Amino acid sequence: MALVVVAATGWLYTLRNLEALRVGPHVSGALPLQQLARSDDQPLLRLIVVWVPAGALAAALLSRWARMSAPAVLASIVAIAFVLLVLAGAMSDAVAISESVRGHIASQFTRAGTLVAVVLMLVGALPVVFWRR
Repeated sequence: MALVVVAATGWLYTLRNLEALRVGPHVSGALPLQQLARSDDQPLLRLIVVWVPAGALAAALLSRWARMSAPAVLASIVAIAFVLLVLAGAMSDAVAISESVRGHIASQFTRAGTLVAVVLMLVGALPVVFWRR
């Protein structure tokens, strides 16, 4: 599951570097490590193309290999993705201004990019979980 989140983040960087899918409103904080370059916001379509399939893949892996129930799969995806993205955002913020990570965790709970990514993963996971029933 953690690898899915890391891979999705990598795909988001790849699409940004290719300047692909620049459609829709921009979501701030989608790539927190890019805040110094002022390019941490990303177009919504780019986020959808990355995070929805990531949620579907995570759901397929958890429901098939971990043999988890539908509610457990969905809760795991939300919890793991949220924790990983909050930690990555806090570390990025701390590095950007040379402070400790601890002081940047609370601000991640309201970062649009993190919240949108988790919701999009959930959207991708829902059909997989309920289709497998």
